[in-house]
Amino acid sequence: MITIIEALVPICFAIASGYVIKHLANVQTNVWSGIEKITYYVLAPAILIDTITRHSLAELPWTSIIMVTNTTIFACCLLLAAWLLFDKSLSKPTFTSVFQGGIRFNTFIALAITNALFGDEGLVIGALVAVTMIVLINILCVTTFCLLIKSDNSASPSLTSQLTKNPLIIACLIGLLINILNIQPPKAIADSISLLGRAAFPIGLMAVGAGLELRRLFSDWKPSLLASIVQFAFKPMVALFIISYFSLTPITATVIIIFFSVPTAPSSYILSRQLGGDHQSMASIITAQTMLSFITMPISLWIANQFFIFNSNL
Repeated sequence: MITIIEALVPICFAIASGYVIKHLANVQTNVWSGIEKITYYVLAPAILIDTITRHSLAELPWTSIIMVTNTTIFACCLLLAAWLLFDKSLSKPTFTSVFQGGIRFNTFIALAITNALFGDEGLVIGALVAVTMIVLINILCVTTFCLLIKSDNSASPSLTSQLTKNPLIIACLIGLLINILNIQPPKAIADSISLLGRAAFPIGLMAVGAGLELRRLFSDWKPSLLASIVQFAFKPMVALFIISYFSLTPITATVIIIFFSVPTAPSSYILSRQLGGDHQSMASIITAQTMLSFITMPISLWIANQFFIFNSNL
């Protein structure tokens, strides 16, 4: 537990720093929007390419990772769909926010925790876990909007556009291609990508903090509560149950639990605005989950450690 807390403290500090800098230094919202885009389109892809190209992938359990992650996500979808049928007071636009809050994940926080606990070995596994879920989650979220909300917004991105232009998916595919073909990039290029990648975590986490809206922390409490129960209780428990049927290494299993224990993605807000969802409740869910996750994540990881028992100091 001490190791978990020690790994989370710098992450909490980076997020808190972003919030404080934005408000005390009066850094405008459009500046942080630019920082988010740089992180999303440049820095995060750089660290994924750098990590994947520098490590062997031959012995990683691809099939098992896909089965565990996708089955867990589908289980969450079924639970949320059942709730929509049961709770008639929940509007369809608000449900789309609950849905995103229950199945999406914050890539920056997940990779930062994975790196803090397991270093490069964990990052390689984390990159593969992320890409197996990003594709499926984008399909499910966009499909949910299409089924529940009729939008006349011609600027709304199509599913194909969402997937083919996702920089994290593109980065993982580039890294995999370089690794599989055993291509050796020139040292100057490899070092440049590595340098950009090292900036991803601090800048990305500060951007997460800057995006928090504490004034909305207790508004829209019902959607926030429902999404958080799925995100922080149901999802990790289902993943633990499914993992028990696969022969995964303790590190791989724990990395999967990390990705199923982090708050939802800030990009959920953007998608909600683009596709006609309840973006105000989405903002509340993002803020509430980000704050709550630093209480729930140590608990989830401690429970996971009791199952996998590979490091008594975790």
